[in-house]
Amino acid sequence: MNPLTSLLLIANPIVTAVLTVVVFLESKKHKEMLQAVEKAVRDTQSTIEAVATNLSKITEDQKQSVETFTGISNALTTSSTTNQQALSNVVSALTNASTKNEKTMESLATSLERSNKELSEKINANSEELDKINSTLKNAVSI
Repeated sequence: MNPLTSLLLIANPIVTAVLTVVVFLESKKHKEMLQAVEKAVRDTQSTIEAVATNLSKITEDQKQSVETFTGISNALTTSSTTNQQALSNVVSALTNASTKNEKTMESLATSLERSNKELSEKINANSEELDKINSTLKNAVSI
């Protein structure tokens, strides 16, 4: 028998075993990384939901503030015509500011939820792709 053939017959199982161990370790590392990313996404999602909830509460508080200012405005406008004109301008400005702020907060909350959903979809796609690669590597090693 040729010495090169003998050497290859001995080296083949060793190389196969080394490649199998490398593929196993890499797939384990990728799986751990994927779990860490999924945990981070879940944590981020709960944080985003908390931010959205807080933004809604802030908007509600601002609505109540506008209502309070409106009540104060009505009480003061009965005392003088000058005060009435000044307070109606303040109330109008506060109402406009509150409306704009409410729209901005709602837009921000919607944007955060959309971004979170897109990130989650991308992570799921990456997870499926890693699973396919892992499967392909396992099939290649077992062949």
